Amino acid sequence: MTRKALTPALLSALLMSATPVLAAQSEMHAAAAGQEIKAEPANKADLNAFSQAKVSIASAIAAADKHSGKGKVIDVSFDAGNGKPIYKVKTYQNNSVWEGVVDAQSGQVIGVGKTTQQGLLDQEDKAELAGLQQATATLAQAVDTAEKQLSGKAISAGLEETKGQIVFEVMVVKNGSVQKIVIDPKTGQVLS
Repeated sequence: MTRKALTPALLSALLMSATPVLAAQSEMHAAAAGQEIKAEPANKADLNAFSQAKVSIASAIAAADKHSGKGKVIDVSFDAGNGKPIYKVKTYQNNSVWEGVVDAQSGQVIGVGKTTQQGLLDQEDKAELAGLQQATATLAQAVDTAEKQLSGKAISAGLEETKGQIVFEVMVVKNGSVQKIVIDPKTGQVLS
């Protein structure tokens, strides 16, 4: 075989073997782009960092409210980060979602964040926003209710779609463990 005949065969084989890798990378990027800020099970390091945070989740919500102006905070979660504890926040205003960061020590919004137009959100996010439009309770009120109900400190809170119903899910730390409480956004009452 000559070099000219071998090159197209090698190129073809290389392209065929690269296709699954490129497809997998594409799926990973698509999954990463659609990631939401959600509560994850807290480990001991996260709980320790959370106990050292100077800013409460309510203060992080207030900072995000102030930053967004007339927007509504729809999600907030503590993240121990790389030695710099933060709250990841998500607000809704002007038909878009802003995702940003609040310093858990100073209560200041860090950086400019990222804004996504409502039309570019996935179906779950759109359903949650539709539920937000009918909510009479705010996320801050849901956090307050959950903290009082469980006599603890909220580490994360946000709108979630559960079994076709939009609810506020609040994760509360009490005695070193994390407990979930569900609040009805329409009434502000505890569901579970």
